Amino acid sequence: PSAEAPPPKPSPRGGGRAVAAAQCMAIVPMARAVNANPFRDLVRVINVASRDIVIPLSNSNSTTGWVGEAATRTLTAEATLHAARPPFGTLYSYVEATEELVMDAAFDIGAWFAMEAGNAMGEAEMAAIISGSGVARPSGLLLTPPTTGADGTRAATALRYLPTGNATTLGAAPSDLLISTIYDLRASYRTGASWVMNSATAAAIRQLKDGQGRFLWTDGITQGEASTLLGYPVRIAEVMQGVVANNFPIMFGDFSRAYVTCDLGPLRGTLDDNITAPGLVRWYIRRRLGGIVYDNNAVRAIRVSTT
Repeated sequence: PSAEAPPPKPSPRGGGRAVAAAQCMAIVPMARAVNANPFRDLVRVINVASRDIVIPLSNSNSTTGWVGEAATRTLTAEATLHAARPPFGTLYSYVEATEELVMDAAFDIGAWFAMEAGNAMGEAEMAAIISGSGVARPSGLLLTPPTTGADGTRAATALRYLPTGNATTLGAAPSDLLISTIYDLRASYRTGASWVMNSATAAAIRQLKDGQGRFLWTDGITQGEASTLLGYPVRIAEVMQGVVANNFPIMFGDFSRAYVTCDLGPLRGTLDDNITAPGLVRWYIRRRLGGIVYDNNAVRAIRVSTT
């Protein structure tokens, strides 16, 4: 008699390898590490009801005068407002799996897809905050090229940068450059300031020492506590540019004053169970987000360049 054909293998499509043997039914998949988005904790996040919004910022440019007891008082200049109008887009994930997979998998496929979509969306939001184009997505901190212009002279969304003094590296005296970056900010911005860089840049900065051989970098005392650099917390954002010519690998400042993220409604999810495509279950997860540079005086960037 002919041998019985083996059962078909599950398709890898949409997590199809998750169909497990009976002895593995309680296993829940672990996940590869993803790039965490530190900016949700750093920038200002507001909830809005419409994409047609204007966020006012005072230019703090009012003037005063001095007079004697009987002298004439003349009008002084009143403060003016800058209007920030953030662009919006829908960040989404749209995935599917076969009906059989959803029924036979060793774990909750829908919950797994939702978790992975959330991780991917966090990475995408982080990238948009740094370098978003402003077209169907937020505009990023680096969308308007930073310049060396003084505060009050640059375009409204352009940051100020300090050059490393070298075309391809952090320069001959990176420790001095870091100190200069700190004090290039006004004191009120330094109060809530943080450093942001990627891991590769952090590895180089972590090795810097002062004249007495002491590291400029201090690790957090407890688990989860941020490391500090010259007394200010360091946050790792892997989408930050690397140390390459004309890049901006390091930023420092008060990001809660420099950038606004707008949530237009909550994170939403729709389950399409065998409706538009019989035999397939689909998950559509999305969130409408906007974002824009708000106070461009609140953050400084370091540029890999001679000038």
